[in-house]
Amino acid sequence: GIKIEEGKDSYELVIVNNTPDGSMGKPFIVVENETAVTIGAGETVYYHYRGSSYRYLSVDNAGITVNYNGESYVFNQGDEPVLIKPEIGESTYLSLTNTTEGEISCILSMIAPLGSSENPISLTENGTSVTVNCETIVFYSFTVTKSGTLTLTSDDERSSISVTKVLENDVPVISQTEGTAPATMDVVEGDVITIGVSALEGGKNDPFDVEISFTISITE
Repeated sequence: GIKIEEGKDSYELVIVNNTPDGSMGKPFIVVENETAVTIGAGETVYYHYRGSSYRYLSVDNAGITVNYNGESYVFNQGDEPVLIKPEIGESTYLSLTNTTEGEISCILSMIAPLGSSENPISLTENGTSVTVNCETIVFYSFTVTKSGTLTLTSDDERSSISVTKVLENDVPVISQTEGTAPATMDVVEGDVITIGVSALEGGKNDPFDVEISFTISITE
């Protein structure tokens, strides 16, 4: 960045280097589900995650102590990951400390929950069923096996389903439907389709979740 300091009779141009270096003031930014990390003996490296989705945090080496939200964690083989719940628009900070006497190379995992938009469930069949409610969206990914018109249908009036594919220019094509009306989209063999499934009723105060079934067909 560039900082301009105004003096009495002149301006001073100061170049500020904001490149992340893993220090507390310039933490590395976590952008991938898995990040390769190398930390020297006794050193601490700081990380910054900014996102609205939950993440499961773990490190594949017990010689690393992770500090997150005022708590320290050491992950032995088979340990459950720690669930990170960032507030929308808020930043999450964590640090990794090498507690051994030698350099450690490890993997920092920040995995989005399975079924989220960032980690959809891979769908290999032409349909499935899922339990949701009006406060939950479960995402699937489906790889198109032949070119034609894809039609997604549900026989449940309570269903709310979206079908999305992203074109080469990163522009999304979206088809949405509610109830038993079909969602359709032109597809090409190899396209990866994202399907979001929710319900028009149910919720955290409702003891009954809603089971939605849907099917996929492609006509040439």
